[in-house]
Amino acid sequence: MATNPNYAIVLDVSAVVWDPAHFEQNKTSYFTLKSELIQLIEKIEDERPRLLLRTELLSEMMAGFPFEQMPSSFSVFKNIVYSFLGKVASEIVQYKPTSETEVTSDPELLKSHYKPNLTQEVKYLINEIHTNNNRNNVYFTFKYLWPEHAVLHTKELTGPAKKHDTIIAGDSEQVTQFFNQFKKVFSHSPKHHDGKKQGDYESPLSCRDQNDVVPQQYLDSAIRAGKRFYAYDEDNDVFIVFHHTEGNIYHGHDEINVNKVPAKVRMELKKAKNG
Repeated sequence: MATNPNYAIVLDVSAVVWDPAHFEQNKTSYFTLKSELIQLIEKIEDERPRLLLRTELLSEMMAGFPFEQMPSSFSVFKNIVYSFLGKVASEIVQYKPTSETEVTSDPELLKSHYKPNLTQEVKYLINEIHTNNNRNNVYFTFKYLWPEHAVLHTKELTGPAKKHDTIIAGDSEQVTQFFNQFKKVFSHSPKHHDGKKQGDYESPLSCRDQNDVVPQQYLDSAIRAGKRFYAYDEDNDVFIVFHHTEGNIYHGHDEINVNKVPAKVRMELKKAKNG
C-alpha cells in the first residue's frame, strides 16, 4: 500500500447509486452493503480525507440514490447518506472534465443502470484517476460490489495498464490500517513557545501541555481548509491553525487574527461548539 500523503479517496459510485431491480432481487446482500457503507461514512467523517469528486458527479450521485424505492426500514440509512453527500462538498478534490483519451477500467466502473449524465461523469472520473500522476488515488469499494481479490486497473487504448490501491471498505482492519498511515501527528515548533509573541504568524500555542496531548486532540478534530487545519481552543478563547511540516507531521499556533480563519471554518467550529 502506497503511503503518499497526497492522496484522495475514490468512492465506488455504485455503492450509492444502486440498481433498483438488482436491489429487489438481492435485499439481504444490500442490507450488508448498507451497514458497511454507514461504517465507511462514519470513518470518513472522523478522518476527513479528501474525496476525488466533481461537484457535478456529487449532484448525480445524490439524484441517483434510489431512496424512493427503499423500504421504510432504510429511513435512517437514507438520512445518513444524504447528510454525508451534503456535507462532503468541503472535502472534495475537483478536476476538469476531460475525456481526450479513451480510458477503460478493469473491473468495469461503468454500470448499465447509470443514467447518461452519471455515465459521463464516471468516465471523467476514470480519466482523472488514470492521467493524474501527482496524487495517489485510492479506490474504496465493497465486497458485494467487487470481484474477489480484484485490484482496480485503468488503461488507455495503447500503453500499459495503471494499477490503483484498492480498499474493500467492509474489511474494518484494512480500512483502519489505511487511515492510520496518514494519521496527523502534532509536533511542536520552538518558535511558538508560550508567551513568545512575534507578530500574527509566530503566535504562541496557548493550549500546549507538557506531553502535547491537548494540541494532538485539537489536531485530530480540526477542520481542513486548503492545506491547513483549524480548531477552536475554548479554554483560551482562540482559534488554532495547524501547518503541514513534513510527511504526516503538523505544527500549530494561535491564530490571533480571526479574519485569517476562513468564514466557513469559523461557522462550522461555532456550530460544533454549540452542539
